[in-house]
Amino acid sequence: MKKADLSCDLCMLPVVADDYHIRTAEGEKHFCCEGCLGIFKLLDGIEDAPLSPSFETENNRGEKS
Repeated sequence: MKKADLSCDLCMLPVVADDYHIRTAEGEKHFCCEGCLGIFKLLDGIEDAPLSPSFETENNRGEKS
């Protein structure tokens, strides 16, 4: 299936880039933008992977415990 044939699984707009997709129990879902992907995850209860310890450490520099 070509990208031009895909429509967003949330808002039904055409999917022009393959950057926003997720695999679910129902199959591969495609989205037109990061916003639609995020809303789908929120509504479907899908959580993002936890942040890596190095990312959390970099963001907490300068904070006092």
